[in-house]
Amino acid sequence: MSLLVDLGRALGQLGDARFRAVLWRAVLMVLAAFAALLVGVLWLAGWLLPDAVSLPWIGDVRFLDDLALWGMAAFALVASERVNLSANRQILA
Repeated sequence: MSLLVDLGRALGQLGDARFRAVLWRAVLMVLAAFAALLVGVLWLAGWLLPDAVSLPWIGDVRFLDDLALWGMAAFALVASERVNLSANRQILA
């Protein structure tokens, strides 16, 4: 029940300009950190993967690096959500 009371108090502070400033600053910092992490992961994957892979009977395959980059982006999204859920469980425990 304390969680609902605290949520009500936080929602009651939304009218305060100082609270909104801190809230928006925190949201923007989280988004910036996630964007930096995503760019870093994609850069690392692009640096590690070759531009083309040569397969027998098929020849050069050039789309595998793009497929891996999209897979890494999806992985980063899922991993960040898993970390968020884990942190929320620890807070609520």
